[in-house]
Amino acid sequence: MNIKIIIRKVFHRISIFKNKFLNKQKFQKELSDNLSSNFIDLLNFSYNSVLSRKDIDLGNKIESFRLSVADEYKDKGLSTYASPRSGSKLVDNHGKIIPGSFVESKKGGFARTGTGIKTGIQLKKIAESLRAQSVVELGTNTGLSGCYFLSSNDNPFLYTIEGSSDLCKIAEANLSKISKNFHVDNGMFDDVIDSLNQRNKKFDLAFVDGQHEEQATLHYAQKLKSILNPGGAILFDDIFWSEGMNSAWNKVASDSDFSMTLDIGTRGLCILKEDDKKIKKIKFELTNFTGKPLYNREGW
Repeated sequence: MNIKIIIRKVFHRISIFKNKFLNKQKFQKELSDNLSSNFIDLLNFSYNSVLSRKDIDLGNKIESFRLSVADEYKDKGLSTYASPRSGSKLVDNHGKIIPGSFVESKKGGFARTGTGIKTGIQLKKIAESLRAQSVVELGTNTGLSGCYFLSSNDNPFLYTIEGSSDLCKIAEANLSKISKNFHVDNGMFDDVIDSLNQRNKKFDLAFVDGQHEEQATLHYAQKLKSILNPGGAILFDDIFWSEGMNSAWNKVASDSDFSMTLDIGTRGLCILKEDDKKIKKIKFELTNFTGKPLYNREGW
């Protein structure tokens, strides 16, 4: 890695640490003044990143799934979809999003991606803050994120969508170690969302964790509304992946269909209005107190 990039990251981490220390009281006041109690634990965790013993035990259990997969695939490849770059042709003649290239991931590299323990516990707390009974996920990978959703206190049903049949098989094995309350659908996001909508399937939470690109993110932000319950929420992963992803998040956060938007670090949560009544929109940005994360793929 370039030495300049390393130095930049070190100074950025120091800046984040300093901001958290200096802004803690202001952050707590903002929480108590503007947010309902069910979001307090989520926001405090997102700010402080303090894991309980129970969190650590769950995280270690799920990380053991990752290690097993990485070991199994260390000498063989697996086919999966790559995230397209901004500027790629992303919409076909039918208005559906074109996925990234179908490529071979070698030496278990795919197993090293996906949520870690802290970001996984955050997913669990998001589901609990919403009291979600059902979750739909766009981008299953090896199922680790889904394992955290399935571990939440309300025992939600997880419907997860993945384009790679190879990954679907791995995810099913991992998810079944946590719960049987799930379904893995091997298909393209647009096609499966259309099918769910036609069958009148509704969810409390949608997690968008695939195709980290502005146009695709905006597309799914609109399309997912059709399969959400009133007051349901859309969670966007990696809102600081690139300039394009951050632009998409800012546009989604300004959508008048949402009664509340929460910037919770590298993720963004949008909650739909429950009815057509005009209410004051709540917009909370954790990164106003911690500082903005660096882009994962600057210029992507």
